Amino acid sequence: TTLIQHHKDATEMVTLQSLWKYCQNHTEKKVAYLHSKGSFHPSEKNDRFRKLVTLGALSDECANIPSSCNVCSSRFAPYPHPHPPGNMWLAECSYVKQLIEPFLFEERMNEVKLATVGTERPDIHPSCIGVERFSAEHWIHSHPSVKPCDTYTNRRYQYGYERIVVPTEGDFRIVSGPRYEKNYWRIGCEFTDLSHRLTEYKILYNTTPDYDWWGWTFWFEDL
Repeated sequence: TTLIQHHKDATEMVTLQSLWKYCQNHTEKKVAYLHSKGSFHPSEKNDRFRKLVTLGALSDECANIPSSCNVCSSRFAPYPHPHPPGNMWLAECSYVKQLIEPFLFEERMNEVKLATVGTERPDIHPSCIGVERFSAEHWIHSHPSVKPCDTYTNRRYQYGYERIVVPTEGDFRIVSGPRYEKNYWRIGCEFTDLSHRLTEYKILYNTTPDYDWWGWTFWFEDL
């Protein structure tokens, strides 16, 4: 292991910035993003969560990511914003290269919030729309060309800390995400629908998804 940098105080964006820079010149490579989830606040639930998302990102399923996917994690959650719970994953550099530079992403997500939520809704929690510290978790799935894969087979788990069962090796099987249909997911937030996703893509990347975007199937009834 080579230690590239050490920061006494930093955010996830510092590491993601290094990862993004690497991918600019190594598009044929894959990269894995791991971190010490919850280690500053030791608890059994943090231990379970960290184990779940680490095992998924380092699984054989993700290591042998199929061509139908470019981001692989234990769970791909489409709500409340597209993200890998716990923010650990493996991705193709050819996809990562397209993403907004991590050091700029939080501010760009603030632009999305201003355009969609406005200034009159202080009740909207940052986790609902992937802003502030939650922008780091949203970043990897923020581009419309993302092809997410999901590996964790336990149907009880959606996202967050609830209903986590520490997985065993047999609990991972890769499928294109989202693993479950729209009606399965609990939402609990506003600004999570198809129109919000399309508006966000337009603001962030000035584009719309291609025909094979995962969201067309997921939100088919809303078209």
